[in-house]
Amino acid sequence: YGGAAYVSTGRGLPTQRRPFIGVLDKTTGKLAQVGGLYLDYAALTYYDAIKLLLSTILVLWIEPMAGGVAWTFVAVTIISWL
Repeated sequence: YGGAAYVSTGRGLPTQRRPFIGVLDKTTGKLAQVGGLYLDYAALTYYDAIKLLLSTILVLWIEPMAGGVAWTFVAVTIISWL
């Protein structure tokens, strides 16, 4: 099929080594530099968790008007994030 071929640019893959949470100070054992893979992930997760919390509070507030249908939408949102 097709005649496409890989053309090498000679640059290689852009990789870097990053700590999981941060860089520890050897003498005190405390974080000398904050930042890492987990903190990048946690920021996005906290944002989604706050949106879900606010949505749940909104459903609790309007439930007398919406009935059980509102919980269906919350459940669908939670399941879609899994």
